[in-house]
Amino acid sequence: MIDKIITINGKNYYTYATVEDADDYFAASYGSEWETISENQKQKLLITATRVIDRKDYQGEKLDKNQPLKFPRIIEGEQTSEEILIAACSELAANIYSDGGTDNSMSNIKSVSLGDSSISFVENGKTECEDDLIIEKFLSEYLMGGVRVIL
Repeated sequence: MIDKIITINGKNYYTYATVEDADDYFAASYGSEWETISENQKQKLLITATRVIDRKDYQGEKLDKNQPLKFPRIIEGEQTSEEILIAACSELAANIYSDGGTDNSMSNIKSVSLGDSSISFVENGKTECEDDLIIEKFLSEYLMGGVRVIL
């Protein structure tokens, strides 16, 4: 079971990555803004990223039916990877920060429609579903409806 906890104002929050995990993850990333973010902001970003990840539906079952988060899971007899969750949570937290901490609020969206087709952008140039793309990139094989290919 994931036992990663961040404590803010005396309250414990379960997360997929701690500040130390994310710091280690981004230590080898060139041009990352992560090192410029305060400890308190990092904690809140990682909690928010965990919540975004847990809004999705995943295959399999929780490792422990009483665990507070959706991961770890057992999918087709195998336990999900903690390293992948750390990467997904860290990247998502950094993306939320670069979006101005909006957690993809739709307040700055500009839309263009032509017939049945449309595309939406936020003012900073990111598409409205960038968080979903990060989750898809790291957790696609775990998502409900995802396809797992075994060679």
